[in-house]
Amino acid sequence: MPKKTKKTKESAITNLMISSGRFLLELSKKSLKKAGKNTKESVMLLAPLNKKKKILLLRLNPYLNKKELNKLKKAIKQKKAQIKVIRKGFSFLVCSRDIMPKIVSEEKELKEINKKIEKKFWNDAIKDFSKRAWQAIPEYIAPNTLGMKHIKQAIALLLASKKMSFLLIGNPSVEKDEFLSNAADLTNEKIDYREIKNAKENFFISIKNVNQKPNQKKAEKCMEQKNYKILSSASFKKEQDLETLKDPIRASSLKRDFAYKYNLIFLIKNIDLKKFEELAESIVTAKKVEINKKDVSFICKYLSKITNIEVTISKSLGTKIKNFLVYLKKHEKEFKLPINEKTIETIKELVCASARLDMRHEANEKDLDRVFDIFRKSLE
Repeated sequence: MPKKTKKTKESAITNLMISSGRFLLELSKKSLKKAGKNTKESVMLLAPLNKKKKILLLRLNPYLNKKELNKLKKAIKQKKAQIKVIRKGFSFLVCSRDIMPKIVSEEKELKEINKKIEKKFWNDAIKDFSKRAWQAIPEYIAPNTLGMKHIKQAIALLLASKKMSFLLIGNPSVEKDEFLSNAADLTNEKIDYREIKNAKENFFISIKNVNQKPNQKKAEKCMEQKNYKILSSASFKKEQDLETLKDPIRASSLKRDFAYKYNLIFLIKNIDLKKFEELAESIVTAKKVEINKKDVSFICKYLSKITNIEVTISKSLGTKIKNFLVYLKKHEKEFKLPINEKTIETIKELVCASARLDMRHEANEKDLDRVFDIFRKSLE
């Protein structure tokens, strides 16, 4: 028995020594491998970046601070990261710089830096677009319909408003649906009239042919609900000469009480013969305008960002608005809509929407000029 016990102990000690040796060998291998890797990475840091990588790194100067740039430079040299350029596909009308740099890496810290790059890219693009939103957005509303710029501008203001409703009215032969469909395409915050019970405020709703009773009821129901932006269309019972037409509401068979619920009514006019002749060549040779879907997506993003901007109107601007309302009241008989308290609300909301379109928190003279011009043309 004692001999067996001694042999068992010796065997256990031998196995332990073998296991320890193997462990130390593996540890040494890992240490040597790590040391080799560190040496390799240290050597890689000494190598300069090539011209292409330097240019790509320069693209990130507006987005990152010095510490972040140095970290990225180190990761690129050690082949732990690379920079790619993503073209967003926006037209120059929407974004003057549509190329966004992106870091491709498995490093957690570099992934976080990527989020910072993307955030700054969108903030810069939106700020840049705010300088030309007033000119750009109307270009995406009924681009195949010639003229009627003031209507397209008004719809742009409708999309930037909190609550308003516009009615487009014209001859049966005149295209009106393109205004509605394009306006709906330019906002993410749109709903079908059947879903209004569950909808949030400030959503956009388009309703065609409100001179048809079922559609008229839908429009009335929407106007009674929360703060919605509503764009409707209606046609005259028969073709009308708009130059001699005195009462477009009567010609459309709409009830006056219903029509007056809208903030503004616009006449969609036929192109006069002289203007048609001037544009005939371009109409024949030009292809149908196709809207860039990437641009539409960008405008949707922009309008979502500005809708909740709170705008203030100074006392001096308030006085000018009051004087304009007095002028309208004196000439009320010449207009399609009555001048009343609703008119005051409409002008104030249009002025605020104009400021919002430029991403401003305070209205200015520019907004009054835009709104007064649209208002006059809508009442003609």
